[in-house]
Amino acid sequence: MDDHPVEDYRSLLLEIARCPIAAMRLAGDAPATPCARIIASQRAEALDTWQVPEPWSGRLATAPILFISSNPSISAMEAYPGWAWTDEWIADYFENRFGGGREQWILDGRRTLLKNGNRAPATAFWSAVYRRAAELLGREPIPGIDYALTEVVHCKSTHEHGVREALATCSQRYLGRILRHAGAHVLVVLGKLAKTGFTEAVGGPTQTNLYGPRPLHGRMRTVAFLPHPNARMPRTLAAVLEHEQFLSLRRFVARDTLEDRGDSMEGPMASYASTRKEFYRRFYGTLIRRYWSEDPMRRSRKPPDRNWLDFASGKTGVRFGWSFHRGDRFSAEIYIDTGARATNLTYLEQLQQARELSDDLRMKLSWEPLPKRRACRIALYHAADVDALMDSPSKLKGCSIGP
Repeated sequence: MDDHPVEDYRSLLLEIARCPIAAMRLAGDAPATPCARIIASQRAEALDTWQVPEPWSGRLATAPILFISSNPSISAMEAYPGWAWTDEWIADYFENRFGGGREQWILDGRRTLLKNGNRAPATAFWSAVYRRAAELLGREPIPGIDYALTEVVHCKSTHEHGVREALATCSQRYLGRILRHAGAHVLVVLGKLAKTGFTEAVGGPTQTNLYGPRPLHGRMRTVAFLPHPNARMPRTLAAVLEHEQFLSLRRFVARDTLEDRGDSMEGPMASYASTRKEFYRRFYGTLIRRYWSEDPMRRSRKPPDRNWLDFASGKTGVRFGWSFHRGDRFSAEIYIDTGARATNLTYLEQLQQARELSDDLRMKLSWEPLPKRRACRIALYHAADVDALMDSPSKLKGCSIGP
């Protein structure tokens, strides 16, 4: 049982990104610190030119898989947050790094946006993580949705420069707090330094490649340890784990991806049947073409092959979306997850009392505090038998709330 006090999700993200140790050190006010070497590795002359630490990348609260590595690499060419960025932009960048934010910061989970507007080639690390997620899921993953990433040391450097010295300080300061917010039931730890930082900060056996499920910061989790993606040795889950361990882990992930939102399609494997996936692609492709064409400032996106699609509202923690539910229902919805349950409930109440809503619309909307989850939802439901709609997605074309 985790008795650590509830901490605001967004506040933790910003505390890591604006690390007080780094701020004092770069201002010349900090005493000697184990983090000095990694902070100095960027050779920034002022705080405003220093690239901020990475808290995490992707939807930490809902992604079923969390990859944990040593520390983020750095590139002077990447369009990446500096200290001068606003809190709103920093939060948007990390939470929506793979899509759905103010910019498409990383394309296809592998190609970063550069300062000149071009795309970097697919990086080896991002590509390796994508492949490991695909190996676990048995399908192509959706970066940021199916998996998120974090580190044991959050400051950026090349070739893990300064990581060993900062390892204990950073991992013990932040890793447990990150895991308390993480929705993942499967943690994949990459490399020796990440394994050292992980086991020292949260405990667990060190002489095994897999353990769990076991309670870990509020959830039952399974932990897998893999070599670093750059290591010259077998690096896949199938190669590192015993065959039965690998199959068990895949079954555990498959169950989690179906249950994490609580409104996935029926049947443990039928959700990914090719006919159903193709229907979702066509249906959401129609919505994307319609709504994205009405806003030339919004970047288009690839239609998903899952039962839901969401996108940024312009306010951190509030997203618009569409979703097919059990019981032959379809909804257009507003999903509220700021990281703090009390804030989510306040937003829900404020929206319900908004004067702009007509009484008729207020009655049609379903106002859902979702007591078993942190998030809240506002939904407008319509009858929708997916099987009957396979050839007629246009029947639901007018179902929408949002922009």
